[in-house]
Amino acid sequence: MTVVEQQRQAGGGLALGSGSTVVVKVGGATLGGATFDGGGTLLEEVAALVRAGVRVVVVHGGGPLVTAWLDRLGVPTRFTDGLRVTDEAALEVAAMVLRGLVNTGVVAGLARQGVRAMGLSGTDNGLLRARQRPELGLVGEVDRVDAAMLIQLLDMGTTPVIAPLGLDATGQLLNINADDVTAAVAAALGADAALFLTDTPGVRGADGTALETLDRAIAERLIADGAIVGGMIPKVRACLDALVGAHNALILDGRAPGVLIGLLSGNVAGTTVIPHPPTPSPSQGEGEQQPSSSSRNQGEQQPPSLQQGEGAQQPSSSPLPRTGEPVGLSAPQSRETNPHGSGVRAPIADREARTYMHTFRRQPLTLVRGQGTRVWDDAGRSYLDLVAGIAVNVLGHAHPAVAAAIARQARTLLHASNLYYTLPQVELAELLVPMTGMDAVFFTNSGAEANEAAIKIARKWGQRHKDGAYEIITALNSFHGRTLATVAATGKPAYQAPFAPMPAGFTHVPYNDLDALDAAIGPQTAAVLLEPIQGEGGIHPAAPGYLAAARRLCDERGALLMFDEVQTGMGRTGTFLACQGEGVVPDVVTLAKGLGGGVPLGAALARGAANVFEPGDHGSTQGGNPLASAAGAATLRTLQAENLLEHAASVGAYLMERLGELPARGLPVREVRGRGLMLALEIDGDAARVVTRARERGVLVNNTGPTTVRLVPPLILSRAEADEALAVLAEALADAAGEGR
Repeated sequence: MTVVEQQRQAGGGLALGSGSTVVVKVGGATLGGATFDGGGTLLEEVAALVRAGVRVVVVHGGGPLVTAWLDRLGVPTRFTDGLRVTDEAALEVAAMVLRGLVNTGVVAGLARQGVRAMGLSGTDNGLLRARQRPELGLVGEVDRVDAAMLIQLLDMGTTPVIAPLGLDATGQLLNINADDVTAAVAAALGADAALFLTDTPGVRGADGTALETLDRAIAERLIADGAIVGGMIPKVRACLDALVGAHNALILDGRAPGVLIGLLSGNVAGTTVIPHPPTPSPSQGEGEQQPSSSSRNQGEQQPPSLQQGEGAQQPSSSPLPRTGEPVGLSAPQSRETNPHGSGVRAPIADREARTYMHTFRRQPLTLVRGQGTRVWDDAGRSYLDLVAGIAVNVLGHAHPAVAAAIARQARTLLHASNLYYTLPQVELAELLVPMTGMDAVFFTNSGAEANEAAIKIARKWGQRHKDGAYEIITALNSFHGRTLATVAATGKPAYQAPFAPMPAGFTHVPYNDLDALDAAIGPQTAAVLLEPIQGEGGIHPAAPGYLAAARRLCDERGALLMFDEVQTGMGRTGTFLACQGEGVVPDVVTLAKGLGGGVPLGAALARGAANVFEPGDHGSTQGGNPLASAAGAATLRTLQAENLLEHAASVGAYLMERLGELPARGLPVREVRGRGLMLALEIDGDAARVVTRARERGVLVNNTGPTTVRLVPPLILSRAEADEALAVLAEALADAAGEGR
């Protein structure tokens, strides 16, 4: 157990020790300013942390030295909100100073202290993928960090020293604010702390005194009031961004002797940035005095407890993961003080039963945190997640690119309505339209809404092009949503019976029965709506040639072909759309689930004559709002940057092959079906029992029917994790078979 973990279990403040991970941002001013003195005593303290067993990543600035060289060369300098506006000439100078003078100088300085360090910039082997901020010229913001590279260096006992430069998707070199790089690296590593060293005693409040703690609301007020200005603005916001994945963020006085060494014993010389104001202890009476967080002169006062998030969290009883799988405390237990009365809250299931409509048959599990392919419950136990929020979390949980995009957009513009243009929505559309082969998109909040839009497209197209045809043919055993029209489209009578009568205009035919489809298409048919793989129906793929034959029939009879790719899309089957794997292009396609990376977001896309919507035909107050669109754009960029389509195809094929070996081991598996990372087991026995036994062993799957077990994991699932899941599923199948006898 590391010192940090011991401190957490003891409920104390931060005390770094062997095994903990920190990202230290060394500002240009703390390195000697315009003269650069090689780091001096500050690098001695970094070396002391390394010798104490702390895994240190150094990110350096160099602003004063860059400015000095720009002045020397006659290149003008301009700043906006503390950020340098960079043209080609300024970028050339910045790259020379940051990569050449400062980076090599810091590495050399650490070497003199006996620390093995490696100089890097974000351009090295794709360490930092950035997105340009046009208003600042050739300046970028971090989209993705290759944490694996840094972890490998740390595991080798090497201290990475990073110059804040990166490349965008086109290979354009970009200058990046070092604070932003520090935040992104700390979040990606799940670091114990992000440490921002400056030449001030911390963040100053309105009265000019340094603050011990600073939360988001106070920070924004101080920025608006002009108390926080210049380079401190991006530093404070970078701290808040770091807390997306890192566990602590501090702005420290880099001039103070022992500022880093003091953290080994819990002494903090600076400001601790927290996302929310600390919550008073439940045992504290209403009239009891709260501890002060503003005075530094109380000799007996203990170092502040560094917040993880909203409220203090209890330590996990299970082993904590290594860096790279962010360490964090488990969230509060499901029993806690009741704000509406006295005593202790009932278990969460009882609380839910009293307040939430009884619409779900939930698993007996309260999830509180996720990272990558794993989730944790309120007792601190981890699970390999092969459900992924029902095929939603395509990048896994808490992916740093999506988390950073959400945090950045949340403090910029959350919502504006579709009365106005917003950049994130247009950027997402520009990414999505070419990836689907469509002409235009309409954004929604869910898959059901996307399919509602498709139904309206079909009906308007029928009015305009086919004498008012309005009928839509769908398949039996299909699923298209829970709204009234999409339930009517769904080919499951049990879903429709409680809400009869259904809206007219839907005909259902057996899936994969081409003769039935041929016979059903008539003069009143506006469209055929199909899932390339029936998801909720049990992972039933279209038979070879079925989708192509449907395309031919629709062309011959004058009807739209619409594919519901809400579950199959976003690369789950190894191609961005499942229909692309069949070489079939629809007229309309719908997406949702993974599109927002976990944020509610759907889309209806159309091409050619199906692109019929005009102003007033359709709308959505929140569909494609800036927050959801920013998350969607980050998700799409990450799918491309990390080659996750190819990965899903490869790992999916491996997993399917290994699942296919289970019957030979005497396990009750009748069929394995699906494509990519959208798979199902058809078993002889009770699928719900298999789900339970797998959950008890730490793997989450779900059943879509009495004998069907579904696997729709994050697309980042590794082969090693697939093997882990296979071992557990084999045990669960054996146990369930034994119990069923």
